Amino acid sequence: IAETGEAVLVSGDRSQIGRLVANLVDNAVKYADPETDINIELTSRNGQATLRVANTGPRIPAAMAKNV
Repeated sequence: IAETGEAVLVSGDRSQIGRLVANLVDNAVKYADPETDINIELTSRNGQATLRVANTGPRIPAAMAKNV
């Protein structure tokens, strides 16, 4: 776990944002091998928040990625 100490403010429905984050993390865990790392990163740049959730497992095949 690495923290920068900088706050990132996000406006929106707290419940919906919570569901979104939970779904992204759940999918990263569900579709990864047991020993795979899950990386969660929240950054802010020029007033724009970016949330990135990724695992280090195999990528989604290109033919399926358009449906994700």
